Amino acid sequence: GLTYEDLRSSNDKLVCLALTGFGLTGSMSEFPAYDYIIQALAGVMMLTGEPDGPPVRAGYSVVDNTVGMMGTIGVLSKLVQGEGGQIDVALYDMLLSQLNYLAAARLNGGAEPKRQSGGGHAHMVPAQLFEAKDGHVAMFISHDGFWRDFATAVGRDDWCTDPDFATMESRRQNLEMVINAVQQLFLTRSVEEWLTLLQPLGLV
Repeated sequence: GLTYEDLRSSNDKLVCLALTGFGLTGSMSEFPAYDYIIQALAGVMMLTGEPDGPPVRAGYSVVDNTVGMMGTIGVLSKLVQGEGGQIDVALYDMLLSQLNYLAAARLNGGAEPKRQSGGGHAHMVPAQLFEAKDGHVAMFISHDGFWRDFATAVGRDDWCTDPDFATMESRRQNLEMVINAVQQLFLTRSVEEWLTLLQPLGLV
């Protein structure tokens, strides 16, 4: 009895928020849901971990936390509009919607989502964890300008003109070769040395 339809006769400006597993209606509306299970059902676990390892859950309650924020946005929107209503934020729908660019690539181009070594980005190369002498460094190169900055900083100016390395598209096409080359480079220095070199460039 705590839905907008039940309560609107008392005050039609009430805003009711339901945080559900699968929505207030539908064939799964009565199913219990947990962050852990939603990560599995939405496919996030399948995308997380090393390619040759088992599926892995995100290390914190990403679904629970995010659905709470989305619910808050929904309530605030109604309050700003000055209208009452029912907000229904489903854990499953919320997490599924966050697969946006992966879903678009699959539906529009047939690109099958898959795990990437080092937690690598599906389209940007190199953008992942690299092992250094004494730990790991997360580097994210999102465009060719950053790549040129990186290549120059590490003394590999040839990577700016090499057709296998020079552009995001060529690096994507030659992913294994590029990642192996960058990985070998990262093994030559400590985490602190890499941070000193690359943080000023906005790469780590």
